[in-house]
This record gives sequence, structure tokens and C-alpha cells, in this order.
Amino acid sequence: LLGYISHEEALQYQKRSQVLLLVEINTEETQGIIPGKVFEYMAAKRPILGVGPENWEVGRLITESNTGQTYDYEQYEALKEVLLQWFRDYKMGKLGLSDAKVEPYHRRELTRKLAEYLTWE
Repeated sequence: LLGYISHEEALQYQKRSQVLLLVEINTEETQGIIPGKVFEYMAAKRPILGVGPENWEVGRLITESNTGQTYDYEQYEALKEVLLQWFRDYKMGKLGLSDAKVEPYHRRELTRKLAEYLTWE
């Protein structure tokens, strides 16, 4: 374990990682919440493995942006298969995101959309 590292160091580790794991608990308090970490993961341009509740908002973002795969907690076989496939891709030097669609999720674009909503344009 690394212990405490700065936010900048964490971002560098994300970019050097092979796969990024994002796990969410299934509680009423977390429904509809999108952690900022998912946008950092998208910017790192590494495959995201999301594990969370069914109809998870983050799962929709990952699917729409083509930045990884998401699974429900009980999808053991599917999780196993994607991890094995990603490992095979890694060994062949092909693990990565070739057609990710992250532009709509950049901070400037999200801020622009929020400004449109707030100004009723």
C-alpha cells in the first residue's frame, strides 16, 4: 500500500494503471450520485471496471462513453470473463480505449451545459 498520496500523484497512478476499478454500494443515499472520480477515470483513458447496483447512473455513463464495462454485484461469471479478456488484451499489448467518447464529460462541456440550464437558453 502507498499510504497517503497527493491528488496529482493519484491522477498519475490512474494514467499508468492497466484497469481502473470503481465500486459503489447500493444504498438509498448513493442513488443518483455520480462521484467525481468517474470523470478522472475517463480522463485517464484506461478501461474502467464498474461494479455497482442495477440501473446505476455511473454504469450508464461508462456505457455511453465506451470507457469500460459495468456489472451488478451478482454477475460473477461476466466479471470473470471481462477480466480474463482484458488480461489477454494486456498480454498482446492491446488493452486500452480506442473509441472512447469522453468529450461530453469534460469539465468545460459539463459547465457549459449547466450554464445553459441555469440561464434557460
